[in-house]
Amino acid sequence: MQLQQMFVVPLWVGQFDSHAECKDKYINSLNEYFGNNSLVSETLDYNTVYTKSILHVDSTYSELINYIFEKSPDILTEINVDSTCTLGIDQMKAAISEKGGTIPENYETSTILKGFYFLQTPPGSGDLSIRLDIADRSYFDLIKTKESNTLNTNHITFPIPEGTVLIMPSHLTTGITSNLSDAQRMIFSFNLKLFTQ
Repeated sequence: MQLQQMFVVPLWVGQFDSHAECKDKYINSLNEYFGNNSLVSETLDYNTVYTKSILHVDSTYSELINYIFEKSPDILTEINVDSTCTLGIDQMKAAISEKGGTIPENYETSTILKGFYFLQTPPGSGDLSIRLDIADRSYFDLIKTKESNTLNTNHITFPIPEGTVLIMPSHLTTGITSNLSDAQRMIFSFNLKLFTQ
């Protein structure tokens, strides 16, 4: 018999082509933000601090924002969205995790897509956890597997190489596992919303 896929959970992966040129500028900007701004969106939690969710309106990060906009039409075409719609960034924030820092699992209900940009992710600084929540897990619970693959599990971990941008459906539950390195981990997250022209 031939295996055919019925439902596909998309994951778009790209390399931010201006990462090398922008990395130091973005890191310095975030360090300045936390040095000067005591009103961060969340206090130190899980050894991680967050900026407010308004970085998409800060021209400091224009190269990253332009990269996301450049890739958006291809994504809309692939998921067959009506041509009267465009994607826009609804929120963007950054998280800095010290050693032991995690980003707890969460999912979004008010946007169509969400994404991550891995600005500084030294070896050992964690993985992206992606989980598709379903009402009935019996299929996965009953399977005895030699190792997990996309056909026998609803939960995977994904590496977080520096300079990578990931975009996926917002209903997926995502989190970042513990930073086991001695260096800071810096990750941007953003939400993409559909707008009608």
